[in-house]
Amino acid sequence: MGTWNYVVNQQQFTDQYGEGAAVRYAKVIGDIAARMTPGDREGALEIVNAAFDEHGFDMPEMMRDKIAENLTLAEHDRVVIRDEFDNVIAEHSLPSDREALDEENRPHIDPESDSRPTYS
Repeated sequence: MGTWNYVVNQQQFTDQYGEGAAVRYAKVIGDIAARMTPGDREGALEIVNAAFDEHGFDMPEMMRDKIAENLTLAEHDRVVIRDEFDNVIAEHSLPSDREALDEENRPHIDPESDSRPTYS
């Protein structure tokens, strides 16, 4: 397991997504990372889209795709968000046991439906 590092311009990120956005973003990415299967880029993108839409992170599709790709390259147990000066502004550690995650908070996919998963 490894650390997923993400660098943002803190002021711009706060202006765009609101106060405390970096902390929320770290948690959302951590929650997404806990559900990823290395190599499952398509599944990762579905979860990224649902989570970002739910939490108001209106990022371009190309950026979402890149995030999904990066998250599926390896398993991650920690997310660190840094500002442009390399200061840690948010971090989120995942549970050590992936099965310990609350089943209620996982994306729910109806196998009979073509719809995207919901993120609760």
